[in-house]
Amino acid sequence: MTTFATDQTVAPGTHFSVVVDAVPGSRVHVYAPGVTGYKPVALTIEPQPGLVLRDSQFPTADDYFFKPLNEHVPVYAKPFRVVQDLMVEASRETEAALKSVPSLTIKGSLNYQACDDKICFNPQSVALSWTVGLKPLDRERPRP
Repeated sequence: MTTFATDQTVAPGTHFSVVVDAVPGSRVHVYAPGVTGYKPVALTIEPQPGLVLRDSQFPTADDYFFKPLNEHVPVYAKPFRVVQDLMVEASRETEAALKSVPSLTIKGSLNYQACDDKICFNPQSVALSWTVGLKPLDRERPRP
């Protein structure tokens, strides 16, 4: 698994994303969002003042047919990417609170359950964090 933030430095009002690239092992799959009866992969971001969470984006899942139970389930069996869109709030209160803060650390976790064609492994939770620099919003208009 690898992770990164799309921007190294953000200002109030900046939309950016944190990204998780995951590669299931050989013959292993991870359950996709929307699955019932299994634990789907989920990216959770810890809430914090001034950080606005937007939608998470997951790729289209593959259909996995599990013959012993005669069931079809959505899975990721190939490398996949999860993108969490974020924004630094552009309110005056947030700007004042972040004025002397040089960076913003975003913490979260990737939760998932992986299985192969015989067994399901224990659910896992991987702690994640990203740090982006903060700069003030430039409110001055350029002069003609």
